Parts: sequence; C-alpha cells; structure tokens
Amino acid sequence: MTAARRNMLWGLFFLSCVRAGAGVCAADRPPVIAAVSPQPGALDISCRTAIAVSFDREMDQAAVEQAFTVLPAVNGHFVWDAFTLRFVSDTFLMPLTAYYVSFTPTLVDRGGIPVAVTFFSTPVLGLFVGIDGVIQVVSVSGNECFPLASGKNPVWGRGNQSILYDFQGQIWEFALDGTPPRALMIDEQLAAFRPTVHPQGNAVAFIGKNRAGVTNIYAYDLPSNSVRQLTAFFEPREIDAMRWSPDGRYLAFVREQHLWAVAENGQDLRKLIPDHIICRNNFAWSPGASKLAFVGSRNVLLLDLVEDSLTKISFDDPAVGFLDWSGNDLIVFQSDGLRIMAADGSHEQRIATAGKYPQWIDDGEMVSYFLPLGKDRNSVQLWTVNLRREEKKKIAELPAEECFVSWSRPWRINAGK
Repeated sequence: MTAARRNMLWGLFFLSCVRAGAGVCAADRPPVIAAVSPQPGALDISCRTAIAVSFDREMDQAAVEQAFTVLPAVNGHFVWDAFTLRFVSDTFLMPLTAYYVSFTPTLVDRGGIPVAVTFFSTPVLGLFVGIDGVIQVVSVSGNECFPLASGKNPVWGRGNQSILYDFQGQIWEFALDGTPPRALMIDEQLAAFRPTVHPQGNAVAFIGKNRAGVTNIYAYDLPSNSVRQLTAFFEPREIDAMRWSPDGRYLAFVREQHLWAVAENGQDLRKLIPDHIICRNNFAWSPGASKLAFVGSRNVLLLDLVEDSLTKISFDDPAVGFLDWSGNDLIVFQSDGLRIMAADGSHEQRIATAGKYPQWIDDGEMVSYFLPLGKDRNSVQLWTVNLRREEKKKIAELPAEECFVSWSRPWRINAGK
C-alpha cells in the first residue's frame, strides 16, 4: 500500500470519527437561549411590555419558571408558546427603572448585579385626568396611553412604585405590585384631596375640609398608617398649590393668595410674604430648598429664606403665570409664550407657543405644557418640547379644568444650600 493511499484511508477514518462524535455531542448538548425580548440594553421600553425568552427546544416549564428572576421584583404570570416563555406583569412596570432578567440570581458581579439574560429600562411616564374623569398613564413620547382608575389629582408615590390620588373625598393608593387599590383613610367628617408625597416617600400631605367648610393640611404617615394635622386654621379659606421642600423639612402652600410654610412635624407655621404681596398663581422651591420663586401680581418674585429678601426676577407682564423650577436651577414660566431663565433672572429665552402651565419633565431638557383649543372646546392638549432639539410633540388631550400632569422622576433627596 502506497503512503498516499494509507494517508487517505487514515483521513477517512478520522473524518468518520469526528462525524460520529459530532452526532453524539449534538444530541447531548445543553439547551440554549435562542432569542430574548426586550433586547439587552434597550431603552424606553413600554411599561406594559412582556418579557420573552425563547429556547431552542422544549423545556421543563416548571423548572424554568422557578428559576426565572426579574430585578426589581415584579408580580406577574407566565405564558408559554411552544419553546417561548412570556412573563406578563400583573399591572405595569415602574417608570424610569432598569430591569434585569436572569435565571441565575445568585451569580452576581462585585456590585451585586446578577448575570443577566437581558436588561432594559423603562421611560418617563405622566399621570393626568382624562376627559372621561379616569386617570390616564402616558409615556413621555406619547407612544402609549392607557387608563388606570377613576380619580383626581394623581401623583407618583415613593420610588414610582405607587400612585396616590383622591376619589370621592378620600386619598387612595394604587400600588404597581398588583395589590388592589386601597383608601389610606376613611373619615366621614373630612373630605380629603390633593395628595402631595414627601420627598422620602414616607408620608403623604393632603388638604382636608371639614363639614364646616374649613380647610387644613394633614399628613398621612405610611409606615404607621396614622394621620396628623399640620395646620390649625379656623376660617373657611381655601388652600392649594402645596409643595414639599426638596429636603422634606417644610411644606409650603398658598392660602388666599398668600404664601405659607409649615414644618413637617406641624410646627413653625408662618406666613412667608408681607400682606401687600400676593402669590397670584403658584410657586416652586429651589433645588437646595433655600429659595422660593412665585408669581406675583405682574412678575416672578424670588424669596430667599436665608437672607430674608424678596427680589423681582422677571419683567413686568400682567400675563405672567404658572412656573416651575428645574433641578439644574432653571425657571420656566408662562408669559408671552413660555420663557426660561436662570434662577437670578438672567439668560431669559422665549419658547414661541400659546401654551400654559409649564412643568419640567427632567432636570432641564424637556418641558411639558398645555395648549388651549379655543373657546368652543372645553379641552386642552398636552404637549412636550425638547429644548436641546427644539422639537415639540403633542401627547394627549384632556379637560380644560385638569391642566396638571405628574411626571415620574428619579428618586433622590436633595440637601443642598
């Protein structure tokens, strides 16, 4: 036998062995994940999306479901379609949240983050009351909008994990973990409305009106499920426009066009401005909680609580109106169109729009506002504007008397100057 023929035979023998071995390995190889959804690293994923994991073969469904983990934890149920597992949340995912999906929750990096099958984040969501009187949830892109529950004055709770609102004279909490909505308190002697969540998320301030028509401010302590009264007014005058200071130490509010503040424990109740100065519309805290901007009779005024000084920071304009203060020290206010300026009144710029009631969506790049639809229509449109891109977008339509939207925000405690 020649060397060439011998080498050829050895080659065929080796190839047959490899093919046989490959066949054995193919039969015995472990299952693999063929596809996932959402894709790893995806941004602004719908809060009503289902998480899907597709395998290359039929799996032990009970074992897969037991090993499946989502962080932060989500209550939901499983649906199988052939080789694909779908996990569907019982309510909807929290906004502004990074989610990690894993089958090995004990295998983590040095920072404690598990090895993920996929990971994604959810977008900013807004809450408003729709034309039918039902609270609506809308994404900042306007790509989705869905109903939640009947109620008014909705706001996000601690960590965007719940929603607080008033309904039929009581304050209600809608938790995103799938538990049924609950009334925080039931007091037949008191009509409760306009909840305002403490920056630490452990308390909810609200306005309470007794049967004599007298309104005061109360706080519901979530850990202890107890209520305490923060103010003790006896005259039937209206209270509105409440806002906690960013550090949570004080709650400021407007009562009969005067600006007041009370400490979180109900002490140190005081009027912040002289009687001849009015707070005509609304106000906003500075990021460091040392100043308040508010709308006077014709301009925006800045109250420095440390220096005990009052300064006009806008030009006189009888059309001046609603304002808001961003986390990076920019003030947006309603005037001839919308105007944005630094906290000292400098670098003012105008946004050409007939919109009103501006609110910051983030720390200074996006603003929402309401656009009236004319005298013959009792509704307004919710719009957003991206200041960096100079892009405007219509988001939703709602009743003219409900010009308020609560945007989900990153939870942090400011303790600046």
